[in-house]
Amino acid sequence: MTPKEKATELVDTYLDALSYINQLNEYFETAKVLSLMCVNEITEALEHNTWQNKDYIQFYKEVKQEINKLNKYVI
Repeated sequence: MTPKEKATELVDTYLDALSYINQLNEYFETAKVLSLMCVNEITEALEHNTWQNKDYIQFYKEVKQEINKLNKYVI
């Protein structure tokens, strides 16, 4: 995949997620979805060198679990 193709894929993915926003109160859930997409992208990149990145991969798996646990925005 070329950098241009990856860029297009990422923007299209986020556009798809944003298309689900109908009301202001859905922003939090959308932020969670976008955060999870970001974590998935990071994890995918780290998995190309699993043997070097096993600690980071574990860290981002835990980040993903914590994002999923969030149920309201806390300042």
